[in-house]
Amino acid sequence: MIANVIYNRRGKNLIKFFVVIMLLYSCVDKGNKESNIDFSMQKLSESTFSETISNYSIVKLETAEESKINVITKVLINNEHIYVLNHWENRQEILIFSQAGDYIDKISSGNNSTKSFSGIIDFDIHPVTGDICLLDQKQKKLVFFKEDGRFVKSTPINYLAGEIAYGVKAGKVFVVLHTIQSDAESDINDEIIVYDENDKLLDTYFEYQKENQPLQNKRITLMKRGDNVMFLKEGTNTLYEIGLKKCDIKSTFTFPKPVLPVNKIYGAFFSGDVDVSQYVYDIDYFESDSILYTTFSSTDGDYIGIFNKETNCSTLYNMLLDPSCKCGIKIEIAGVYQNNFIVQIPRTKIADVLEVLDNGRTKCTNDEIFELIDNMKPGENPILLLLELK
Repeated sequence: MIANVIYNRRGKNLIKFFVVIMLLYSCVDKGNKESNIDFSMQKLSESTFSETISNYSIVKLETAEESKINVITKVLINNEHIYVLNHWENRQEILIFSQAGDYIDKISSGNNSTKSFSGIIDFDIHPVTGDICLLDQKQKKLVFFKEDGRFVKSTPINYLAGEIAYGVKAGKVFVVLHTIQSDAESDINDEIIVYDENDKLLDTYFEYQKENQPLQNKRITLMKRGDNVMFLKEGTNTLYEIGLKKCDIKSTFTFPKPVLPVNKIYGAFFSGDVDVSQYVYDIDYFESDSILYTTFSSTDGDYIGIFNKETNCSTLYNMLLDPSCKCGIKIEIAGVYQNNFIVQIPRTKIADVLEVLDNGRTKCTNDEIFELIDNMKPGENPILLLLELK
């Protein structure tokens, strides 16, 4: 009797053991599928890019004396407001619009005390308070404002940083800074710095190698995936998730590898010496809940890569091969809102961009779009397109 009980227990334990092993194996297998994002030439699509568009809507940003836009470098949408980082030669400012495009106010180095900030290299919105956090690169500090433009506080940082992004993990808010190694004698040792919301240093990642030469590149490397902060590390094809206490590899990209011309130097992926192992440059990527969107260039031209997270399938588009694209334009993404990509379109490029995005002009959700386009005048602010991909 006792032997039978022991045998049964052993049998049940063996069954449990095999069930656990199978579950672990299935998790690992699923993770492997998620981690590989292939944008090689084998994925090149023969369809038009407009076939990937399910819907889009337009936001015409009001052109007023106080809201004239020179160059948009970033757009965030939060709490019914649109925040535009507008770059002028001598100043940077955050222009605040309603979701309908009506101008509300701005935060500018020109209309604030010099003790507040000298310029804005990047900004993000606090996920709990809604405060606007500006990254002042020159003065090495973070400057906080309320949604109505009221100054809150200024916090010094010990690093020359180029990007900022808030993350949330287990209900705790943290901030990630991407630093810049300005020269070989720089005292900056790490590329990624993580603080908690009380300005306490939590962790650092990716130590700079002193033999590295600085590479001046203004492309985006920090991006949100929900409440997580993702980092596309230069010098690799690897996408990391930066957390409160750890840094994990989440995805690896495979890009096309054309034959390189002799004696041509690429400044794309940089690791010690010039690294041309990927043969691509000018890489930007953005994520919605279901789509990862990337643009990059190579010796063969400019590309758009789309990765569908639900099907684990990727597609590559060369705009020069798209029959609806007659000018080789780039689709400039300025941000992400929910499941929409925010596209900025200058007045002079509207017709060309729409030919690529919707050559049938049948997907627009705003009936006034074409009338607005036809009536736009020189000097007016660009429009924003909220683009939804299939």
